[in-house]
Amino acid sequence: TFSRSERHAIDDRLRKISRQIVGDASERDALVVTANLEGIQVRTGGLEMSRRLHSMPQNTLTHYIKYKP
Repeated sequence: TFSRSERHAIDDRLRKISRQIVGDASERDALVVTANLEGIQVRTGGLEMSRRLHSMPQNTLTHYIKYKP
């Protein structure tokens, strides 16, 4: 589990990333497409890569992208 400050830092980073994604798409008049990554297994990269992939907060990032004006 993450401490409150770690959760805050992660949330702040996700908001900045989503803002950048939406801004870049807007500049290019492009569409942002997201996918459900549930069930994807990492077969290469070992345990560390698997842990990093499964700890990514995809749903939160998708939510932030979806609701950007």
